[in-house]
Amino acid sequence: MSSLFSSISKLVSGGPSLAYTVGEEPYSQAWGCWTHYPATSKEDGSPASVFKLIAADPNDRKLAAARNGVKRLRMLRHPNVLSFKDSLEAQEKGGTAIYLVTEPVKPLAMVLRELDLSGTHRPRQQRRGHGRPASGTAAKG
Repeated sequence: MSSLFSSISKLVSGGPSLAYTVGEEPYSQAWGCWTHYPATSKEDGSPASVFKLIAADPNDRKLAAARNGVKRLRMLRHPNVLSFKDSLEAQEKGGTAIYLVTEPVKPLAMVLRELDLSGTHRPRQQRRGHGRPASGTAAKG
């Protein structure tokens, strides 16, 4: 009975929605075709990141690649790879949107600006910021 009520409420409210509040302004740096937003959980207010991809054509190859990537990230657990929290595919004006919710992250350039590092510290932090994803990618392979 509760699943019937849930299905009806989704139809009335306009369909499925994320359990996260997505920030109004995306980060200035994008990652490929994805737009990166800060977000918070509607349930407990914890921070998260939302990556959004929109494709006008439902047969667009980047849409298929995004679906595949979301599916793989959902199953992947590694300390150097972002933790999957949630995902949603929805029809929006302009096409199909895929939302990927992960643990909270910021673009490396923004973190380096916030830290205001100079001298030898800045290149060291850049190497560290690039090294973790590289390590996660090598482990996945």
